[in-house]
Amino acid sequence: MLRFKQIVWIVSIYVAGLNAVFAQALPAGHHCTKPEKPKVFQSLEEVAEFNEAHEKYKTCILDYIERHKAASQQHYQAASSAIGEWNRYVREQTNPSGS
Repeated sequence: MLRFKQIVWIVSIYVAGLNAVFAQALPAGHHCTKPEKPKVFQSLEEVAEFNEAHEKYKTCILDYIERHKAASQQHYQAASSAIGEWNRYVREQTNPSGS
């Protein structure tokens, strides 16, 4: 029968492998379009267009960040839940009488 340390080691290797798989599944980057700032603005309309493009780019980047932060939190909660499940299981195995 496997000893506790061996089981912990096996689970750690398994989790590390899952991390590598999930990391590869994440998108490489965003699809936001960075506006090009002219060296010299030719008109106030051109300034306004640049400012609008600048704000759209900023919003796109912030949305991308928020989506990934939310996904990250979901992954963290799932991992924490699995850790809790494992800890309960180990306690049950080491103290099957429940006392």
